[in-house]
Amino acid sequence: MDQLDDISVSDAIFNTFPGIAFLLSTEGALLRRNQNFEDFLTINTKVNQNKENFLSYEIQSFPSIDKVIEETCEKGSINIEIEFIKSENQSIPFLLTCKTILYQKQRCILGYALHLSGKNQLREELTRKDDFLNERIKELNTLHATNAILHSNHRSIDEILSEFVKLLPSGWQYPEITAARINFNHKFYETKNFQRTKWALNSEIELIEHNLLKVEVAYLEEKPVRDVGPFLKEEIELINSLANMIASFLEKAIESEKIRELEANLNSIFQSTDTSYILIDKDYRIVMFNQIAYDRTNFVFNKQLKVGRSFFEIVAEERQEITRLNFEKVMAGEVVKYEISYLINNVPFYFLTMFTPIKSENDEVNGICFTSLDFTLHKNFENQKELFVSIVNSSQDAIFSNDLNGIITSWNKSAEKIFGYSENEAIGKHNSMLYPEGQAKKGKFDFIHSEKYQVLENYETKMLAKGNRLFDVSLSESPIKNFQGVISGTSNIVRDITQKKQIEVALLKSEANLQTILSVTKIAYILFDVNLKIISFNNKSVEFVKKELGHTLCNGDFFHDYLSDKHNGIFDHLLRALGGEEFGFEVQYKQYDRSVSWYYFTINPIKNNMNQSIGVLLSIENISEFKKEEMQRLKLTNDFIQRNKDLEQFAYIVSHNLRAPVANIIGLARELNEDSLEEENRKLFGKELSVTVSKLDDVIRDLNFILQVKREVFENKETIFFQKLLFEIWNSLETLAEKENVTLQTDFSELEKIESTKTYLYSIFYNLLTNSIKYRRPGQPTLIQVSSKKKQDSLLLVFKDNGMGIDLEKKGDQLFGMYKRFHLNTSIGKGMGLFITKTQVEAIGGNISVKSNVNIGTEFVIELPLLNE
Repeated sequence: MDQLDDISVSDAIFNTFPGIAFLLSTEGALLRRNQNFEDFLTINTKVNQNKENFLSYEIQSFPSIDKVIEETCEKGSINIEIEFIKSENQSIPFLLTCKTILYQKQRCILGYALHLSGKNQLREELTRKDDFLNERIKELNTLHATNAILHSNHRSIDEILSEFVKLLPSGWQYPEITAARINFNHKFYETKNFQRTKWALNSEIELIEHNLLKVEVAYLEEKPVRDVGPFLKEEIELINSLANMIASFLEKAIESEKIRELEANLNSIFQSTDTSYILIDKDYRIVMFNQIAYDRTNFVFNKQLKVGRSFFEIVAEERQEITRLNFEKVMAGEVVKYEISYLINNVPFYFLTMFTPIKSENDEVNGICFTSLDFTLHKNFENQKELFVSIVNSSQDAIFSNDLNGIITSWNKSAEKIFGYSENEAIGKHNSMLYPEGQAKKGKFDFIHSEKYQVLENYETKMLAKGNRLFDVSLSESPIKNFQGVISGTSNIVRDITQKKQIEVALLKSEANLQTILSVTKIAYILFDVNLKIISFNNKSVEFVKKELGHTLCNGDFFHDYLSDKHNGIFDHLLRALGGEEFGFEVQYKQYDRSVSWYYFTINPIKNNMNQSIGVLLSIENISEFKKEEMQRLKLTNDFIQRNKDLEQFAYIVSHNLRAPVANIIGLARELNEDSLEEENRKLFGKELSVTVSKLDDVIRDLNFILQVKREVFENKETIFFQKLLFEIWNSLETLAEKENVTLQTDFSELEKIESTKTYLYSIFYNLLTNSIKYRRPGQPTLIQVSSKKKQDSLLLVFKDNGMGIDLEKKGDQLFGMYKRFHLNTSIGKGMGLFITKTQVEAIGGNISVKSNVNIGTEFVIELPLLNE
């Protein structure tokens, strides 16, 4: 049932009640009454909507019907004794009961009255009827509530059945001990207290599409026997009514879900198809379209589809008239179909367009369905197919195909030339005529009959030409598949390699002649074919590849597989040699003992009599001894250059730093030899002479120290860990550093050690650290940062501080000079530190650079070679 039939329920209650029964609105309007009401009081049968005329008889003991309504609404239920005065000498006593109920979703007053003749019997009857009426009211409320649940919007079946099962117990005599369960397609919805008992009712209904609904109600305790066990017959009717209501709701829900799924599927198909759909009404206005139609219209015409818009607004001006004529044909019942192309960004697009009439049930055309299918790919495929045919016919290789039975189905021009058979002679014949006897039956040529086929690529074999001429070929064979992916034949590409084979034979003969020569030479030789595969090599090349490349040299190997990424340049030179170029270059390989082996690579193309490259020859000569001698000569040359610089520096120091003290000594000596010199002046000149000699001695000592630095560079080298060396130096400077608020930070994570002369590195570190402390900025905490970095085959040691800095624009060329000082306001030092540091850095093969800004700080960078690291 679609909704509660309130009228039939009310009739069931009124017609079974023995007394007077009526139904009022809360405003007092008379909505319903039973036959006893009319018969007993003889009131007009029409429903009286005027509460002032509700009863035409005076009611004693209760002054106003408004009071009855007000008290009933307030208390929910009232019982009062009243008398209806029928005439002056006659009154009839009644017991009136009024209750509030829900009727047609509105709150109403249900009243019923029983004659009080024989009060005790009547009171018992009234109690019985009251119980009866209460049960019917509960049933009525349950039906109303069920109807409300079933018609609530936006709720799932699970939510509705879960709420309904909680409502069920309220409709039975003993709701507090009533349990309920619903079984819908073996999915259960139960009250928390549900359990099977012997006091149970159920109603089972089979729905559409074999769906099952079962409603169960059970008492958890034994109760007095009524009509059917402890249940009333009305309760049996109630469970059946509720089951029917739920069944009707579920069937509609199932049908609605099917409709929604169908609509969703249709819409999904409509929206996901590659075909554009536009539905047009009789006035040529757009009614509906799918997404591909919207996108395609925007892409092709740069216009947007809109519902209600005229279709002609998206049609190009030059096609307006022909489109109108097509529409007239379609409205007359014809189907119009044609191909059309558009040039978009200089790229052609092809569409298959169709206009189809939309007809009503009486075969009247009331609209047009416009469809457009993009078949550009198909068109391009046809064009490519023509191009492919052209390429096949122009190929220098023989190309032919055959079906699964080996029957030749296509034959190009080069096949005619290579095999000697014309197209008419070959097509339709079995391909066995192209192979030596028995070869066509071997496994390699019937792979197409196997599920796990293999593709043959450049398989070298022999085939037969016309006249049984046997010749060498390179055969590539691959399956041909139809549109279903099923193999329908094979495609065969045949290249005549007779000349190539002759060349290979010639090469092999040459190789035999060369092997004797190559086996005794100290140079490694490797011979490659045109694919850079190894075809010959000597013993020295085996030793080289094993030692330096870590591979075992084998004929037929691809040389590129032996080379690591850093040696790809060698392979590039081999490729270019095939084009006729020649190359010679040096390559070095580092050994496990940190030494370096040097080789000289020579790459030459091998050409035939027609000046065509048919291979490449790689020769590799070990030039390690030569490189060592060359490096030794270079070292000696550099030493001579450095010694010459040292001599020039020494001469400069002697001429400048010794000249002044010596001249001063000579002058003082002359004065002292004067007989006329007074004693006081003699003592003064003697003192000055002593000071000058002392300064001269200092200069000579400094010169001696510098010469000693040059000599000590050849002392034994050792592994020096920077952090350990710095720790030793900083221990001697720590007291001064703490006093002057100096902080040291180190980072030797990139490179923590070096092989070098420790005394030199100690002196270099010490001089740079003490300089940073000496020339700090007053009143500013000093930060010294020392770090190491790796730069290819060199080590960078960086010393950075935030001290006073140096004006390099003014003093940069004097920075590493002897006796040069740049902070004259300090009394520390005599200008030898940086000169000594630079001398020591260069003595161990390095160089030193500086960056500095006044009152910002200074950064010294020492670059040292990493010998065989």
